[in-house]
Amino acid sequence: MTNVEQQKSSYLFVPASRLDRVAKAVDSGADNVIIDLEDAVIGQDKTALYQALIHFFDVWDWQAFDKIWLRINGVSHPDFAGDVALVEQLAIYGVVLPKVRHADDVLTLKGQTNKPVIAMIECAKGVLNVGHIAKSGVYALSYGCLDLATSLGMALHSPSAKLLFEHVKMELLLHSSANELAPPIETIYADIGDDVGFEQNVQTWQDFGFGGQLLIHPKQVAIIKQMDRDKDKLAFAKKVVAHYQETRQAVFAIDGQMVDMPVIRWASDYVAQAKK
Repeated sequence: MTNVEQQKSSYLFVPASRLDRVAKAVDSGADNVIIDLEDAVIGQDKTALYQALIHFFDVWDWQAFDKIWLRINGVSHPDFAGDVALVEQLAIYGVVLPKVRHADDVLTLKGQTNKPVIAMIECAKGVLNVGHIAKSGVYALSYGCLDLATSLGMALHSPSAKLLFEHVKMELLLHSSANELAPPIETIYADIGDDVGFEQNVQTWQDFGFGGQLLIHPKQVAIIKQMDRDKDKLAFAKKVVAHYQETRQAVFAIDGQMVDMPVIRWASDYVAQAKK
C-alpha cells in the first residue's frame, strides 16, 4: 500500500471491549473497521483486553476482510508502550494515533512499527504543526472534533466551532495533497439520530476532497453508501442527457446499458431535480 492510494470512505469504530461487534461492523458494509483501545475502554483492564485481542485475531479470517485498524493511546499516555507492543503481535492493517501534537509523535510510533498510521489532530499544537506532521511518514490525517473543541473551550455545535473545523479541514487537505498522502479523513458526526445533518456533513467533506469519515454507528455506513449510489445514478443520468442532446438518437447504449425514450425521460427529470 502506498500513501497515494485512494482511501475507502467509511471507518467504523468498535470498542475493544466488544469484539463481537467487529463481524457486525464488517457486515454493515464498512470499508474499514477501527478497534478502539483509547476512549472506548477507559478504566477497563488493559491486560485482559490485550489477551482478548490476540485471541480474536488469531482466529479472524483475514482473507475475508483485512481493513482492520487499531486506535491506540497517544504517545504521552501511560498505556502507549503496552499498546505498541500489542500492535507488533497483531496482523492489523494499520494504527490510528490520537492526540498528535507534532511530527515526533508519529516518528516515535513509526520507529516501533512499520504499519500505516492515521494521525489524529486534536489540539492547538497539532493544528499549528500539521505541515510537519504531514512530512513524518504518516499515511493519512484526520482530526477529533470533540477533543479539539473542548481543548479550546469552544461549544461543539457553535458557529465558532464550525469555522474552526473548516480551517482545520483546509489545512489537512492542503498538506495531504502537497505531501502526496492519502486524502484526509473527516471526524465523527456525534448525533446518530440526525440523519439529515449527517448527510449534509458527508456532502461537505466530499466537496472538500476528503477521502472518508470516521463513524460511530453502522447506520451511518448505510447512509454514505446510499449517497454514493445516488451519485452514480446522477452521473449515469447526465451521460444519457448529454448523449441524447448531442445525437437525438432514441436508442443507444451508455456504460453498456441500453437506453431508450423512457430512460431518456427519466434521466432528463433526474438531472433537472438535481439542479434544484
